[in-house]
Amino acid sequence: MNEFIDSLVNQLDSLPVIVAYTFFYLSGVLQMIFPPYPGDEIFIFGGYLGSQGKAGGFFPIFISYFLGILSISFFFFLVSHRNKDLIYKNRIVGSVINEDVKEKSRKNFKKHGWLMFFMGRFIPGLSLVTVIMGGVIGFNKSVALSLIAFSSFVHEAVFFFIGCVIGSNKLYITKFISIYNIFFIGILVLMVLLFVFKKFLKKEKRN
Repeated sequence: MNEFIDSLVNQLDSLPVIVAYTFFYLSGVLQMIFPPYPGDEIFIFGGYLGSQGKAGGFFPIFISYFLGILSISFFFFLVSHRNKDLIYKNRIVGSVINEDVKEKSRKNFKKHGWLMFFMGRFIPGLSLVTVIMGGVIGFNKSVALSLIAFSSFVHEAVFFFIGCVIGSNKLYITKFISIYNIFFIGILVLMVLLFVFKKFLKKEKRN
């Protein structure tokens, strides 16, 4: 964390609770739209504060961050869903995504969308991309928003619980984030390899 954020986090307990709640809300928003921002580390520390009854307590800290994640995710999904036709008409997008690619993407998202929304929240840097893709593809609104809410809740609950367990030790927090990132990026690589292998087998059968 940069020095300013680090200093602010260390002072959270002494700040008015409304400032603390606003900080956690904005951290959730920034975590989604600017992944290098250390939102996860801050939220883990928030779990520790909540477990100690500090900065307003357990429930408000969790809800503040969760609402930040949820509101920005819903916003980008609904905007991309509403403007999907305009996005496809864009010259740059149109040159990359033709009708055939669009139809294949729609079919894949219909079939595996639930998994993509869920895993997208857990794989570093992919959460907002998955949300926007779902909107552009035209994934069912109610299903998509439910999946976004559920996956976000599970993700934040895990991180908050970790914060309650490992406390305020920055070394442990950094170590956990590092292991977490390696694990889920590994899962992403494995999923891509399995997808490519499956496509290769289908191609071989046709031949």
